[in-house]
Amino acid sequence: MKPMDRKQEIEARFGASADAYAQSPGHRGGPDLDRMVELAAPAPGDDLLDIATGAGNTALAFAPHVRRVVALDMADGMIATTRKRFGEAHLMNADFIVHDAEQLPFEDASFDIVTCRIAPHHFLDVERATHEVFRVLRAGGRYLVEDSAAPRDPTAASFLHDVESRRDATHVRSLTEPEWTALLKRAGFAVAAAEIFPKRHDLEAWLERGGIPEDLKAAIRSDFLAASPAVRRALIVQVDGAHVVSFTDEKVLLKAIRPG
Repeated sequence: MKPMDRKQEIEARFGASADAYAQSPGHRGGPDLDRMVELAAPAPGDDLLDIATGAGNTALAFAPHVRRVVALDMADGMIATTRKRFGEAHLMNADFIVHDAEQLPFEDASFDIVTCRIAPHHFLDVERATHEVFRVLRAGGRYLVEDSAAPRDPTAASFLHDVESRRDATHVRSLTEPEWTALLKRAGFAVAAAEIFPKRHDLEAWLERGGIPEDLKAAIRSDFLAASPAVRRALIVQVDGAHVVSFTDEKVLLKAIRPG
């Protein structure tokens, strides 16, 4: 896929749904985001880059604690929403850039902290993106990355990947926690922490954010209802009669440090 084609696909998927991501409880905040800030230990003189900022939830959480925030996203609509939300919060220490994560437009050693929350499963080349983060961090800099974690059970992992891909054409692949640790180490990082956060999804809200047609929503609902007992247990699928209420996946949060 050509880069412009990918950008258009991302814009179509996320640009129109930026407000929904700004309001989504699972994206707007939660114990995982609180823990990300705590692990990063931001200081007033730090420069921070938030990659794939989306509706700016992570950037907004960090902005009061650092000198400068750069919020970067591939979707113009997401950046517009983030800029608006910073204005509403009267936070003036941010820059906003439309760009992809796999070729960052910054000099080496430009930032003290890089964050990326619930986004890398959309990256075409997560390895390259991780090496780019290493490049733009200063010595001793911290990379706080959180993403959907693929279940260890292969059947549950296959099921979740299938419904994720059909609900969201920009979904590429979720990694397991061991895969993330190995990836970060290959890029040169020292992994200082890896923590798991279960995240419950109301099925209807999750489908609505996907922006997919009704027939595909119905098909995915049916797949959850027909899922094997093992998949239901792994994803904690909650059903009320013939209605799927919710499912739960896991997010893995890692802190990686660029050695000095």
